[in-house]
Amino acid sequence: TITNIPVTRVNEDVINSGDYAVTVKSGETATITVEGRKSIVDSLRASDFVAVADFEELSITNAIPVTVSLSPENSSYASYLTITQRTNSMIIQLETITSRQIDVTLNYVGTEKENVVIDDAVVKPAQIKVTAPVSVLDSLDRIEATVNYADIDEGVSLRAAPVIYNTGGGVVTPGGEIEIDTDEVVVDFDVKHTKTVPVSINVMGTPAEGYEYTNTTYSFSNVTLKGSSEVLKGISRISLPSTLLDITGERRDVSINVNMNEYAPEGTVVYDNNVNMVITAHIKEKPTTTTTSATSSVETDENGETVQSSSGTTTTRSNANTTEETAAETTEPSATTKGN
Repeated sequence: TITNIPVTRVNEDVINSGDYAVTVKSGETATITVEGRKSIVDSLRASDFVAVADFEELSITNAIPVTVSLSPENSSYASYLTITQRTNSMIIQLETITSRQIDVTLNYVGTEKENVVIDDAVVKPAQIKVTAPVSVLDSLDRIEATVNYADIDEGVSLRAAPVIYNTGGGVVTPGGEIEIDTDEVVVDFDVKHTKTVPVSINVMGTPAEGYEYTNTTYSFSNVTLKGSSEVLKGISRISLPSTLLDITGERRDVSINVNMNEYAPEGTVVYDNNVNMVITAHIKEKPTTTTTSATSSVETDENGETVQSSSGTTTTRSNANTTEETAAETTEPSATTKGN
């Protein structure tokens, strides 16, 4: 028995006109049994035979007869041998070839650059036409173009080779019955940069009498802006208008909510989640000062001797605008005097 004799297909153009794909289900190789003179039989190999499947003889069951014979170089042995075929036909499957447009998705590799943001990426062409048998097309999942973060910057276009993947994650290589209409895509990037800057504001006005402004606090102190590198280069901080924080006549803290996007410099936007900032101007009552003085009197006792005695204290409390005095007798309280 001799096995693995390659079967040559002839006249395939009878059916393979471009509308169909031929898949061989069985019969790609032939097996035969050879009987005859032992010395000849023992010397024969698969390469000494020719097997042919003529597509002009295709049956309605998609079977093509296979004929096996000695190669021309060994045809002289034909009268000494009897060849019995174990493989008599090639079974094929005819499948319609069609096309499908598949979106190209980007696959990023590497490490993103610090302070660089990809706002948008445009792939040209955005779709690739794949022509293949229906069963192959049905098994396709996606087409990817891979780009490296390290190569991306403002004004840069990158070229990439599209790679086809099937639903199992395997790579499908174009060729034979699988064709694509381009083997390269161009990717244009809209790239922005980021920069973190501080926020400041000056208060407007003065508090009510007897009160003073102490300081301003912020719910967060810095804001990250996104824009072109050229625009960001000239920005070092965001200074909010003082009219936003008016403390005129106030006796307590004043808080405001500020949407930082409204005050981002031209050509920029706030990039992080810190958009709504709470700013508080802290106001407190001015401190009160207290001064205490003792009073005394000089008297003459019954013996005509001079005696000095303390009669009370006077306390003065004041802030910037009010003075209050209280006189207290040591033995008996006196009236309280308030003035300003």
